Amino acid sequence: MGIVTIDNVTDVVIAALGKNGDIDTRQREIMTSLITHLHGFCKDVKLQHGEFMAACDYLARAGQTCDDTRQEFILLGDILGVEVLVDMLTNPVDSGESESTVLGPFYRENPPVLPKGASVVQKHFDNEETAYFEGYVRDTNGAPLEGVIMDVWEDAPNGLYENHDPDQPDYNLRGRLRPIGFGPTSLSIIFKCLANVMTATKPLFASTSKRDRKAVSSFRTAASKVVFLSTRPATLACLAP
Repeated sequence: MGIVTIDNVTDVVIAALGKNGDIDTRQREIMTSLITHLHGFCKDVKLQHGEFMAACDYLARAGQTCDDTRQEFILLGDILGVEVLVDMLTNPVDSGESESTVLGPFYRENPPVLPKGASVVQKHFDNEETAYFEGYVRDTNGAPLEGVIMDVWEDAPNGLYENHDPDQPDYNLRGRLRPIGFGPTSLSIIFKCLANVMTATKPLFASTSKRDRKAVSSFRTAASKVVFLSTRPATLACLAP
């Protein structure tokens, strides 16, 4: 291999790709770009060994926080803006359909199937307000889309989703609907005021100073929201109010 220096280390690592097992063309393209940009980043900021170890520890703690209902690395991708960028690249919009958005770290698969007009509320809160949603699922020409499955989920008035709050019932404020033709799909849900969901999240806020924690927390502060996901094989769905 010869002598590895700061000037050739990137080329040496890239040249080693595939030596311990075949990789396809796309994998080689991705890894080559990743290594190039990662090495460039380290050189740009003159990354030191202690900083590298702190980053490794940060990622290790993030991994230890993950479980069957919580994916910390998706949350990290959200904070860094990577998740939304990947979604934009994967799902470009050019035909008038509803824009795609990221699922985020709080989505859960297989929520309970609800009949029309049902409520997703399993637990009530003192400061809650109730909202009633009614809408249609149509294609870009206004025709009804049958066979669509619509998931809905939201955080509670305390700012927490049920998979981050042991005091909420399983799948609280979550449900799955099956719209039919032009008939409105309706369900009652809780409507809430501002809540900072992320202040209770660790290790993403295990920063080195109080100032750092405040900066990240402020970035994530947002109004509580209700999220809808419409899915139908090989179809671009449009949710119209």
